[in-house]
Amino acid sequence: MKAAGIPTGVVWICKGCGSQYETPRRMVEDRCSYCLGAKPDPTGCELPEGFVCQHGRHWRIDDNGTRIGEAKCGNYEQNVVLARAKEIENQLARRDGGVKSFENFDASREPLAFSSCRKWARRHFPSLARGPGPREIVTPRGDRLVLVRSSESEASNAGCGKSHLLTAARLNLARRDIWVSWISRVDLGQSVNGMYSSHTEASGQSLAAFEGWVKNDVVIIDDLGHETSTPEKTSKILCELIDDRGNKPMAAASNLTRQQIEQRYGAATASRLLKASTVIEMNGGDFRGVD
Repeated sequence: MKAAGIPTGVVWICKGCGSQYETPRRMVEDRCSYCLGAKPDPTGCELPEGFVCQHGRHWRIDDNGTRIGEAKCGNYEQNVVLARAKEIENQLARRDGGVKSFENFDASREPLAFSSCRKWARRHFPSLARGPGPREIVTPRGDRLVLVRSSESEASNAGCGKSHLLTAARLNLARRDIWVSWISRVDLGQSVNGMYSSHTEASGQSLAAFEGWVKNDVVIIDDLGHETSTPEKTSKILCELIDDRGNKPMAAASNLTRQQIEQRYGAATASRLLKASTVIEMNGGDFRGVD
């Protein structure tokens, strides 16, 4: 099922678990490959007398032939979580030529950024009862992490591991059933430009994408400052996104310094993005291709 809303290619939405994919996936009756791969495990379920475990649900038939007492199967739900995380891991491995994790990041290069990202990804985000898709996650003080270029570094911090660390955090969160919106510079630029477009379809798609960013458990913005949209337009959308998400967790990475972020997006956006966040200044060594 193609769904309008995300301006980064074809989008498929699984009716079983609510996951969204930017590339076509094997779908059977609008169920995705990992959802189909998560099989119920009746032998592992403690069922009341007369109940059965089937298709991820527990239920029984009463004397009138009516299905009653229906509830989700916890084993099935856990299998879906693990399979979804594995699917994301495979996607990232294909995109990056290998899985970027905390385990294969050289912490000695950026020790503070490494420890901060790992701590952020392992925080206990309050979890409420959930159905398919994101749940409402709210933290008392907000949980925001921003990786920026050090003001003392004359060189760019491109290649120092910002995207690697945020990708590792994304995978860690997926394994804990936390839903993450990953916003690349392309996603951000296309969505901002679409919102200001005079074309109804482009505007509608961008608005739907924005609403997804607001709804998801966690948002991660990668390469902030290199998007194709103008700083003025981007600033307005960033302000709206941060305000609409409230205290829900968020992370971002940029090749800009704190001062350059304020210069580019203005004091209001910089204040929202930085002052309520843990800001880590990275040293800027380029380690791409270094073993």
